[in-house]
Amino acid sequence: MAMFERIESIYVPVIDLQASINWYQQHLGLKLLSQEKTTAQFSVYDGITKLTLIETMNFKPIRYINEQHKAPYFNFHILNLKLTYEELESAGVKLSSISENEYLHSFEIIDPNGNWLGVCYEKESSPYYKPESEQHPLLDRVGAVFIPVRDLQKSLDFYEKALGLTLYHHWGGGADLGVNSKDNLITLFQINDGGVETLAEVGRSYFSFYSADLDVTRSSLEQKGIASTAAVEQDSLAYCRLTDPDGHGLLVISGVKKVVVVN
Repeated sequence: MAMFERIESIYVPVIDLQASINWYQQHLGLKLLSQEKTTAQFSVYDGITKLTLIETMNFKPIRYINEQHKAPYFNFHILNLKLTYEELESAGVKLSSISENEYLHSFEIIDPNGNWLGVCYEKESSPYYKPESEQHPLLDRVGAVFIPVRDLQKSLDFYEKALGLTLYHHWGGGADLGVNSKDNLITLFQINDGGVETLAEVGRSYFSFYSADLDVTRSSLEQKGIASTAAVEQDSLAYCRLTDPDGHGLLVISGVKKVVVVN
């Protein structure tokens, strides 16, 4: 049995919640699932990972989790590069230029708060390629969460062997691990200059794992020698944190029935 069922949500800070809700609905086509005083949660077409907006007092926009490698915090997956880019551009959405590597084309959406949101279109050479579709949503799903690491093998041992994620692709300088699916990915990439900014330095966790049974998950972690914080119960949910080899604090939640944001 897998330790986690999925990446539960991506967290994006905003200045004005209602204005941001309107923009994400109107310009990105996301469906609003729930809203509370300072948070709003969206589904991304038929993807299992949600996107949560958080109105914050000490606002700091997200850009790249690592500037040198121009790696975003996360990316959206799309099914048609040309049409999606043109549709977003014609709607007045601020976009970066399109870049590419061996496996994909990518660009960034810049929201009204100054957040940079990654977007990727997989080439036929990619292990995650899907045929292009003219009948497509703007954003198909959350594609991957990016995590910079100092020692790739050490991090692979942690995420694959200790946390039970599935290794799908290793390209030397990084690796993709799935949370029960190739459509639900954690992407690790090697930083050779030692410049890895931990999530403690970034601020709040920018994504969360979902566990069906937090007690069982914490017990499994303990058996593998991985410490986690005590479980905290809050309304209809419970959560804990653990730390990876680079000091990244990882949020694990369980029992989700409404918007979940844990500082």
